[in-house]
Amino acid sequence: HLSIRRQRQMCKETDFVWYGFSACITGVTTSQTYYVGIGADNEYRLVLDGQEILNTYTPTTSGSTNNFRYWNVYPVQLDAGNHSLELYGMNDPGAD
Repeated sequence: HLSIRRQRQMCKETDFVWYGFSACITGVTTSQTYYVGIGADNEYRLVLDGQEILNTYTPTTSGSTNNFRYWNVYPVQLDAGNHSLELYGMNDPGAD
């Protein structure tokens, strides 16, 4: 049986590392604003077509718990065509 403290030490290599996934968005026929809702522990960033459009991490906000206490909704403008959307999350151990 491992103690909580020991488990935390084993997980340290996952702190401050961006993990994420990507999705191809196809069949967008009309340019319009879409809304993306995100709740994450702790920080997150959103990349559209290779360009970062949102990043909540800054050294001054590090440790905040607001990103996972609230549902955050952001407008994203998509033009007609196909797109690549990437979403990443990062654990900040200072936000326990």
